[in-house]
Amino acid sequence: MAMVVKNNMSAVNTLNTLNANNSQMSKSLKKVSSGMRINSASDGTSEYAFSMRLRSLEGAYGQDIDNAKKGNDLVSVAEGGIQVIIDIMREMKAMALNSANDSNTDLDRQTLQKDFAKRMEVISDIAATTNYNGKLLLNGDYARPGNVQPVPGTPNTTVRKMTSAFSPSTGTTEVRPPGKSNGGSGYVTDKAFVAKNGSQAAAYVDFSGAQIAGVLPDALHDQGFVILCGTCDQYIGFKFDAKTTESTNVSQSGSSGEFVIGIKNVTDINDLAKAIYEGLKSIQPSAADATYPTAVQINSSHNVRIAQDPSNPNKYVIVKQTSSSSYLQFYDRGRIDERLPVPEDEKIRPPLIIHTGPKQNQYVPIYINSMSPIAMGLNVASVSSRNRAIAAITYVDWALEYALDEQTFMGSYRQRLFEAEENLVTAQENTTATKSTVQDADMAKEMVTYTKNNVLSQTAQSMLSQANQNSSGILDLLQ
Repeated sequence: MAMVVKNNMSAVNTLNTLNANNSQMSKSLKKVSSGMRINSASDGTSEYAFSMRLRSLEGAYGQDIDNAKKGNDLVSVAEGGIQVIIDIMREMKAMALNSANDSNTDLDRQTLQKDFAKRMEVISDIAATTNYNGKLLLNGDYARPGNVQPVPGTPNTTVRKMTSAFSPSTGTTEVRPPGKSNGGSGYVTDKAFVAKNGSQAAAYVDFSGAQIAGVLPDALHDQGFVILCGTCDQYIGFKFDAKTTESTNVSQSGSSGEFVIGIKNVTDINDLAKAIYEGLKSIQPSAADATYPTAVQINSSHNVRIAQDPSNPNKYVIVKQTSSSSYLQFYDRGRIDERLPVPEDEKIRPPLIIHTGPKQNQYVPIYINSMSPIAMGLNVASVSSRNRAIAAITYVDWALEYALDEQTFMGSYRQRLFEAEENLVTAQENTTATKSTVQDADMAKEMVTYTKNNVLSQTAQSMLSQANQNSSGILDLLQ
C-alpha cells in the first residue's frame, strides 16, 4: 500500500513538472512567434511601461518628420511666389530706367506706364492668391510681429520724421523721454512745446525737415502726425490723402479724433502747412481771437487751433491755450496707444506653426510678410513722366530690398526645417534602437529555451506514463 501512495506522489510531482515545462514552453513560443521579449505587463511591469513610452515616442517622431517635410513644402511655395515677384520687379526697374531716359516721348512713357501698371497688378495677384492647402501665404495673414506697412527708405515702419522742423512760436521746447506723457498713458513724445510761465503754447507748422522720398503728393500718402494732450491720454491725428483735395473729420471718439487732409495739389513740401490750414478751414468752425484772428478750430475741448502767424501770413502755427500752463506734444504718425484705428496690415496675427517635436512647445513659427505693392511701398511708383520714373527707380530698389529680405527669411526657415528633420530622423533611429534593446526577444536564446522546455515536457510525459504503468501493475497483483 505504501508503494502505491509513493507512486501516486511521484505521478503528482511529475504532473506538476510537466505543467511548469509546458508553461515555460508556451512563454518561449509566444516570444519567438512575436519577436518581442516583453509582450504584456506580466513580463515585467517597469520594462513594459518603458517600452510603451518608447513606442509612442517613435510614432511621434515619425509624424514630426512628416510635419517638417510638409512645412518645407509650404515655405517652398511662399519662396517661389516671392521669387516670381522679384523677377517682375527687375523688369519694372528696367522700365523705370527706360522711362527716365529723355529719348522717350510722353506717348512712349504712357505706353511704358501701362505695362508698368500691369506688372504691379500681377504682383498684387501673386500676393493675394499664393497658397498652400488653402492657406494664403503672401497676403500678410502671418506677418512678422512689429512689421507694419513700410515706407520707402524706412523699412518696417510707417513712422516718418514729419515734425522734426517744428519749433515754438510761444513757449519753450523740450524732448520728452520714452514713457508716459504728462499725466497720459504710455505715449512716447518726439517733441513737446511747453508754456511754463504762461497759459499759451504755439508751434510753427514747418515740414521743411520732413524725411520723405519720391514725388509729392504720392510720397506723403497715408503719412501724417499726431498732437497729444499734455495732461491726459487724448490725441488729435492728421493723415494725408494724396488722392483727393477734400478734407474730412473722421474717427471721432470723445475728445480724441483724426482728420484726413487732402493734399492732391501739394507739389512742394513748403505748401503742406497751408494745405492743412485750408483743409481744416473747409470743415471746422472759426476759433479766432485778438491774437490769432485767422484761427480755425482743431479741438474745442482742448482749445487747440491752427492759424496764420500774425507776424508772417505765410507761416502757420498750432496753438493751445488754457487757464494754466499749456503743453503741445507732437508725435510722428504711427500707432498711438490703442486709440488710433490699427490698419489691417498692422495687426499682429499668429504665425504658421510647423510642429517639429513630441512636446507641445517644440515647433517652428513661420512668419511671412505681405508681398503686396502697398506693403512694399511700390504702389506709389509710376513711370508716366521723367520725374516720376526717377523716383520709381528708388521705389523699386527699396521694394526689391524688402522682397530679398523676405526671401532670406524663407531660406532660413527651410534650412531650419531641414535641420529639424535630420535631427528627428536621428532621434527616431535612437529611440527605435533603445526600444529594440528593451522589447525585442533574443531569438537564439528563446529557441534554446523552447527546445529545452520541450524536451523536459516530453520527458515528464514519459515519466508520468511510467508511473501510471507501475500503479497498474500493483493493482493487478491485488486482484
